[in-house]
Amino acid sequence: ASAQKAFDEADKKWQWYQSRSQRRGKTSSFRANLQGAWDDRENARLGLAAATLQSDMEKAGELAARDRAEREASQLKYTGEAQKAYERLQTPLDKYTARQKELNKALKDGKILQADYNTLMASAKKDYESTLKKPSGVKVSAGERQEDRAHAAMLALETELRTLEKHSGVNEKISQQRR
Repeated sequence: ASAQKAFDEADKKWQWYQSRSQRRGKTSSFRANLQGAWDDRENARLGLAAATLQSDMEKAGELAARDRAEREASQLKYTGEAQKAYERLQTPLDKYTARQKELNKALKDGKILQADYNTLMASAKKDYESTLKKPSGVKVSAGERQEDRAHAAMLALETELRTLEKHSGVNEKISQQRR
């Protein structure tokens, strides 16, 4: 803004001298003033160009920093997702042995106490053993069970109906067993 203002003032001054150059004689002092106004205008124009360039550079730097931050965040996100995917693909035994190695190294380096090591190893072993348990049977929803019971009842009624239709004579008595 200040560079633009300086340029506008220098340009106005030069324009003023330029407009006067046709009316006056071309004295050396007038020419010197005209040349000085031109030099001031050019310096102000260069200052304005430099300020504009500086502003553009700052904006580009901000955009580059924002892009870099987004890229790093994206990399962290994808790295985290890749780590989770890797952990999902690991077998329980792989997870247990990796945890065991990690705890052994921490104990060896003196980062944890023996009591903490024992507790953490017991927890890791419990987690591993819980994955070895057989899953419970397949659970069927109440709606499906109700539907199955209704279907079975309907089949029984259809069978009884066929039996009754077969033995529907006047004198026939259907025993309870044949129903």
